[in-house]
Amino acid sequence: MARKLNRRMCELLADYFTVLAHPVRVRIFCALQKRPRTVSQIAAYAEVSLPNVSQHLRLLRDKGAVLTEKRAQQVYYQVADTRLLRAADLIRQLLLEQTRRQARQAAGVLWAAPLRETLARTVAVAPQRRGGDRGNAGREVIG
Repeated sequence: MARKLNRRMCELLADYFTVLAHPVRVRIFCALQKRPRTVSQIAAYAEVSLPNVSQHLRLLRDKGAVLTEKRAQQVYYQVADTRLLRAADLIRQLLLEQTRRQARQAAGVLWAAPLRETLARTVAVAPQRRGGDRGNAGREVIG
């Protein structure tokens, strides 16, 4: 962030981050990323009950994260600002990079110990070479 955040702004941000702080709300955003949908469509997409979706939509409306539009007898919900979708995607990218980094670190740890042991055995068994000693005498065959 380019700006230094004061205490009040940090509190406001923390409060607003509750918008994405629940898996059902994230699934609602996923449902709404392409087009507006009704409560029933959102519930089906998010695989949760209508009352549960309605509760989360109420919070999202209160925070200004979604807008409603009445068409005939149906109420359609849509994301109020596409920057919310971009923010969620940035966090997704961050998590993906962290997962990859952790996997690389774990692989390094898994391979480091056997490699150290192999090198230690090879160095400990290998004789000092002098003059005509060109064979593998004294060397342990690792296989």
